[in-house]
Amino acid sequence: MSPQAIARLVGVAILIFVVIIMASSGTYVVQPGHRGVEVTMGKVSTTFKPEGFGLKAPFITAIYPLSIRQQTAEDKAECYSADLQQIVMQLRVLFRIPESSVVKLFQGYGGDVFESLVSPRVQEALKEVTALQSAEQIVKNRDQIKTRALELARKKIGTLLVVEDIVIENIALS
Repeated sequence: MSPQAIARLVGVAILIFVVIIMASSGTYVVQPGHRGVEVTMGKVSTTFKPEGFGLKAPFITAIYPLSIRQQTAEDKAECYSADLQQIVMQLRVLFRIPESSVVKLFQGYGGDVFESLVSPRVQEALKEVTALQSAEQIVKNRDQIKTRALELARKKIGTLLVVEDIVIENIALS
């Protein structure tokens, strides 16, 4: 083979390699139960990407997935009762992100939505509810505490996120 033919083969191989890299970085897949948030050079798009395959600008655009399925997170709340007993509650919070809030939540609370939005409001609601009752009443009226705390948490969070349920797994008095 002549040097020109080798140079031509190397050039074609490099061109094919560059095309493959550009094609693979110019596509994305949003998995079922998720929505994608498009960020182009630091600017967040106002609309989300639906699940499925799509094209994007290579290297300058990134698609970040956010789950819209119901999620469960464990939490611990430390509260005080009306008779100043310290109460530690182990809970599970069931929540989901509505499609209409995906972009707003990504912009305002990026990262872990539970840690930055849900947990502080649920803990605040539990503290407000338990402060009005004695330790004995809190243990006996677990369902009422849960119902009131759920109502307050929903009110505090608003429509950004849907809190489906708060499950109080354990109440420990100290």
